[in-house]
Amino acid sequence: MRKKINTMGKIYSTSYFHYTRDLNTLIQILQNGFIGSFCREDFQYKKQLFSLHIPMVSFCDLPLSQITNITYGNYAIGMTSVWGNEENLTPVCYYPKLAKNPLTRYISNQAYLFYTGNITARNATIVAYAKPKNKYITNGHPYDNYKEKECRRVLSNSMLTAEPQDKQCPALRLKFTEKDISFIIVANENDRMHLLSALQTWTTIGGNQLTNQWLLYTKILTKKDVCDNF
Repeated sequence: MRKKINTMGKIYSTSYFHYTRDLNTLIQILQNGFIGSFCREDFQYKKQLFSLHIPMVSFCDLPLSQITNITYGNYAIGMTSVWGNEENLTPVCYYPKLAKNPLTRYISNQAYLFYTGNITARNATIVAYAKPKNKYITNGHPYDNYKEKECRRVLSNSMLTAEPQDKQCPALRLKFTEKDISFIIVANENDRMHLLSALQTWTTIGGNQLTNQWLLYTKILTKKDVCDNF
């Protein structure tokens, strides 16, 4: 009997990717590790729109073949699934923008209760990991959140806030070694050459001591490499 071949492409990756918009930010992460920030998420309770800020580092597990779907920048670090599991990266709970949906009602209610000071952040755990399938606030342009396949590391539910005092959250820092990195993606060949040159002088990686520079050299790809070969 002929074996059936699966011709469908993978819809997830075995790596967790963190995207950024410029080379300098990529280099800072590579040297110092991931630093958390208070990221805004929009919610709706009945007809009222409001925002909360979540202390987190965000990743996605989209396969490289879908890199063109990413709008967060042309630079990325792909981390191994082993590292991601050790750091408790958690998939986002996407919910539909349907008022009658029970999950939507529950998340919206919990978010609003916290926003109005009627429950503590400890009792609003799901809010830190929830996101609507489509953006509530789109500035006239629809956007599909669901395609991002986001995963998060949230610092602490107790730091969930409506008004953060600072954009950065230095208390949340995720360290790694060169062995934890699957891919380093840069925009073009000039960036790759710049990064290869810079690596020769580095002594740290991800906030830890760098012990094998050659291992990093093999993991650097340009976005064109990815689009042409994956």
